[in-house]
Amino acid sequence: MALRRVIPSVLAFLLVFAVLAPDAHANIFRGLGYLIAGILQLPVSTLAGTLGGPPVIGTVAGALGGAVRGVGLIGRGAFEIAGDAVGLAMRYGPLVPLFL
Repeated sequence: MALRRVIPSVLAFLLVFAVLAPDAHANIFRGLGYLIAGILQLPVSTLAGTLGGPPVIGTVAGALGGAVRGVGLIGRGAFEIAGDAVGLAMRYGPLVPLFL
């Protein structure tokens, strides 16, 4: 019976610790956020330019601005992910068996 009370307590403690502890791999999640934002930037900016400006000029300006911001966000996300992946590979690479 005591074990049934201990296991949920330990799991709750680990969950709270994992949430409150600084994430060692935050760059990967930040990079994924940048990638998703970069992909969505073009349609969002095009729609915002269409609704917020003159019909043709606003659409073209929104599309061009969204494309530039999207490329920047995608590049930034790729560098964030690659930078953290290199660090993870250097840290955990020796622990991986050679046959994997």
